[in-house]
Amino acid sequence: MVWCDDDVLLAYADLVDACAALRVAWRKYSGRARLEHVSLLCDARMERAFVMQAADEARAAVRAAYVAIVALGQVVLGERELRGSPGASAFAARGPAASGAAVDDELEAVWRLVGVVLDVMAPYVSDADQVLRRVLLDGELLDDAITRLEEGSIAR
Repeated sequence: MVWCDDDVLLAYADLVDACAALRVAWRKYSGRARLEHVSLLCDARMERAFVMQAADEARAAVRAAYVAIVALGQVVLGERELRGSPGASAFAARGPAASGAAVDDELEAVWRLVGVVLDVMAPYVSDADQVLRRVLLDGELLDDAITRLEEGSIAR
């Protein structure tokens, strides 16, 4: 089955490692539960996607895994925006493990690897899934994305 792509497997393994490092950095941060929940969701959906299945089941599993990675990206994006916003001092008040350059580095590593995993999964998902990513993670306006989707000009 074509889905067992080494690039996807290796990129996802790197993302899992980066999430593990972020878990350690966030060990005393109360918001860690969001990361744990979405990581469990990603693991379950990626595991299902990697298992050999009938073609129809495989497409659905890959799409579900892609959407789970987008969800992980949303959690990380929210934390990145919170840290970069003028109100970032409120974030530091959540606890000592929630602030600091090391956590920021780990957060950025997860963010970068979310993009890598989504890029290598792109050939296996629909244009609509690509629009989902662009709107939710890349900040593209929904109307612009829908127009490009209707025109068939979604670049991979």
